[in-house]
Amino acid sequence: MGEQRLIIRSALLGMRKGSCESLRRDYGTIIVGAGAAGIRLASELVQRGDRDVLLLEAGASHAGPQSRVPAYYPCAFGGRLDWCYTTVPQRHLGGRRIPLPSGKGLGGSTSINAMIWIEPSDGCLLELQEAGGERWGLGTLREELASMRYDLLGEGYLGTPALHPNTRCFDLWLRQELGEESSTMERACLGVGSYRRTQQRGRRVSSAALLRRLAGKLTVLTEAQVEGLEWSGERVVGVKVRLAGESVTMKGAQVVLCCGAIGTPLLLLQSGVGPAEILREAGLAVRHALEGVGVGLQDHLIYPMVYRLGNGEPFGLPMSEDDRRRYVQDGEGPKGSNLSEYGGFFDPFVGTQGVRVANSGGLASRDGMKLDSAFQWHVTPTNYLRYPRYRAEYPAISVGVSLCKPRSRGRVWVRRSVESGTSVELQVDPNYFGDPGDLDALHDAVLWTRGVLNRLIASTGGAEWVEGSFLRGVEEVFPGKARGEELVAATMRKFSTTLYHYSSSCRLGGDPVAPVDSWLRVKGLEGLYVCDASVLPSVLGCNPQAMVQLLAKRLATWL
Repeated sequence: MGEQRLIIRSALLGMRKGSCESLRRDYGTIIVGAGAAGIRLASELVQRGDRDVLLLEAGASHAGPQSRVPAYYPCAFGGRLDWCYTTVPQRHLGGRRIPLPSGKGLGGSTSINAMIWIEPSDGCLLELQEAGGERWGLGTLREELASMRYDLLGEGYLGTPALHPNTRCFDLWLRQELGEESSTMERACLGVGSYRRTQQRGRRVSSAALLRRLAGKLTVLTEAQVEGLEWSGERVVGVKVRLAGESVTMKGAQVVLCCGAIGTPLLLLQSGVGPAEILREAGLAVRHALEGVGVGLQDHLIYPMVYRLGNGEPFGLPMSEDDRRRYVQDGEGPKGSNLSEYGGFFDPFVGTQGVRVANSGGLASRDGMKLDSAFQWHVTPTNYLRYPRYRAEYPAISVGVSLCKPRSRGRVWVRRSVESGTSVELQVDPNYFGDPGDLDALHDAVLWTRGVLNRLIASTGGAEWVEGSFLRGVEEVFPGKARGEELVAATMRKFSTTLYHYSSSCRLGGDPVAPVDSWLRVKGLEGLYVCDASVLPSVLGCNPQAMVQLLAKRLATWL
C-alpha cells in the first residue's frame, strides 16, 4: 500500500494546512464508503478506464496492528476502527443493548472482520434473482464470483491457513466420526470444513489491498465525513463533505452509497430521503419520501457453546514470546488465526450422523439445504465468552450456532435528540427474536448440535486420538451439562449476540416498499445508487463478504 498511502496522505496534508481550495471538485462517479463494496466498485470502474472516480472514507487510511494481526481484531471493537453503533434495548434479549461493530477506515468492515470468504448457496443467489430479475441471473452471478475468486487467488490474497491445534483436533475428531475427508468450505453447502480467508502470510488482507493496482488512477480522501447529498431538482449531483474542519461540496454525475446496512439508511435519512413521518418527527425536511428506507433490517445472531479440552493449547492474550516470534518470522501461530477458522452448514431435516426426521419443505437450495431450516457453525479455538478480555485458563473449543435465514426484521431510523432537542440521534433495532419462530429454531439447532457433540464425546469416552496424542476429558463448559432444555433457552436470551451481518435495510425489488430498484438505483431519484448489504432482499445464508463484493462488481457493469 506504500504508493497508495502517499497519494492519500498528500491530499490530507494539503487540507491540514487550512485550505481545501486546491482539491478537485468534479468527478464522474463519487463513491461514499471505502469498504468491501466501495473499494471493489472503485477498482472495477477505474480499471475499465472510462471515468474518473472519487472514493470518500470517513475513517483513517492507517489501520494498525489491531487490524493487520488477525487474532487481534476483536480488540478493535469500540475503538477508532469502529463506528461504535449500538442497538436500542432488545426486548427479547433481556433488554440488552448489543454493540454492533462496523468498520471505519480504508477497508471498512473487512478491516475488523473474521476474513471469511465463502460463496453463497444457489438458494441465496436465486432469492436475489427473484427480487432483481434476470440481470441477477444465477449463471452470471456464479461467473462473477469465480472471476473474483481467481483474481484474489492470483494475487495471493485468498488462502486456507493452517488450523490452530485445538481446531485441528476438533476437525479430525469430527471427521473420524462422520467418515468424511478434510476439506475447505468454498461455498455455503451442507458439510464441515476449514473456512477460506482473505489472508496472506498470516496477515489480514482487507479490501484496501485492491487499491494497490490503482495507485495514480484513483482519488481517495480519508477522514472525509459525508454530511449530506447535493441536489438539483430530483437529481443528486454530489455530496457535502467535512474535510479538516471545512465543509466542501464535491460534484459527481453519479453518487453511490456504500456505507453499509446502518450507515447508508442513516445518510439517506439525514439527507431527507426516507419515511416522511420519521423525518418530520426528527425535525428533518422531507426531500424525497421513500417509506422503505431503513425498514427490514436483519442480522445473524450467534449462540456460543464452549467445550473444555483436557489437553491442547490455551488461546488468549497476551500471547507468549514464542508465539510472537513465530508470527514475525513465519506468519504462523495463533496470532494468524482468524478465530472462526472452521465451520459448516447443517439441516436437521436433511440429516447428518444418522439423524433424520420428516422433511419440512421450505425454500430449497440447489446445494441441498433448506434455507429456512439450515444453520451454520463457527468453530474457534478460544473460550468465546472470555476472549479477548480475559486470560485463557484452559484449552477450549467454542462452537457458535446461528440460523442461516432468521425471520425477524427490524429497522434503522433517526429521532430528535432527547438532550439537545435540535440534533438527531441514530436508532438501530434489529428486533432479535422478534419473530418467536427464530428463538424456537435456534433452540432446536443448539440442542441438535449439543446432541451430536455429546454423542461424539460419549463414543470416545471423552478421549480422542489426534496426531499421536490424546485429548482427554472433553467437557461442556457452556451452557453446561446441568442446564436442561428450558434453561438453555433462557441462556440464549442472555448470551446470544451479533455475528455482524447487518443487511436488508434498503432492499432492492419491484414491490412498492423496496426503496432500491434492480439496477441498484434509489427509486424516484436520478444519479443516486446504493451498493452494499443493505440492498439484499434478506440476510444472506452465510458470511457476506463475497456477496457484497459481487454486488459491486455487478453495478460496475451498469454505470
